[in-house]
Amino acid sequence: MSSPSSGNPTVQLPTVVTVAHPANKATFRAMAVPKGEIRKARENIKTTCSYCGEIGQQKCARCKIASYCSRECQRKDWPDHKKSCTEMTSITPRMVNSLIANQTLNLFLQVALVLMFNIATPPANPKPKHDMGSGSSSDIAAEMQRLSLEMREAIPNTGNWDEVPFIAKCKVEIRPSDANNFVKLVNGQLTEAELGSIEGMLHLSDLVPSEFSNPPIPLSSSPLSTRAPNAPPYQGKTRLEPWKKTKELRDRHLADSPSTPKLPICLLDFSLPDATQLITAAISIQQVAIHWVKQGAATLVK
Repeated sequence: MSSPSSGNPTVQLPTVVTVAHPANKATFRAMAVPKGEIRKARENIKTTCSYCGEIGQQKCARCKIASYCSRECQRKDWPDHKKSCTEMTSITPRMVNSLIANQTLNLFLQVALVLMFNIATPPANPKPKHDMGSGSSSDIAAEMQRLSLEMREAIPNTGNWDEVPFIAKCKVEIRPSDANNFVKLVNGQLTEAELGSIEGMLHLSDLVPSEFSNPPIPLSSSPLSTRAPNAPPYQGKTRLEPWKKTKELRDRHLADSPSTPKLPICLLDFSLPDATQLITAAISIQQVAIHWVKQGAATLVK
């Protein structure tokens, strides 16, 4: 727009106004997983040694990504690790662990993977949603029984899920949790002091099948797939150890339930903007994630 007094063109930045429902924060708090449960689950996350593949909880003090079971393995791995080891000052790795430990967010992540890799086929005509009737104890018990019976049908599509892992990747970064601050950040309106004081959130983007994924699901013709035709699976030194360890734990739990389907396990690579390494997590797909997709409760938006 032009200034009436001078006639010179001026730039006017848009005014951003955010509006939230008064009960929004209270509703979120009611749905959120308690911090204590997330902290406990995060402490129970097992990591594998970057050198030998055994369980190792000692982190590299510099990058805070590579894990080791002993100082001896860390010393032996240093000639290779030093090529990608960079100083890590952000809390992103810790927030990724909190994401994995958060049961609710982890389940949403599973649903996205189920849709991406065609683990469960959504119905063409989703069933109408059920409610709890009058809310009486008998209605609630009947609804829970119905859900329990439907969950038995939550089995994955045919595939060699138990033989080789499927691999996905995504980008993670810390972004302002307030929309106003995000706009200011994009427009370069935040000072260094403000950048250090605003509240941030973990942001995931570009969740796609990895070019190293094997088997090639979805098909190479899928617009979401970045996997090159006939590309071999990534054969890192300990690349498959998290998948193997998680698979062993799952099989031990299913030893007394031979009729229970062996659900897929995904390797998910988290790419950090300030690191040359990846954080790889083994994500176990639960029956409820498959159930949501098969019932049409979750769909893929292209």
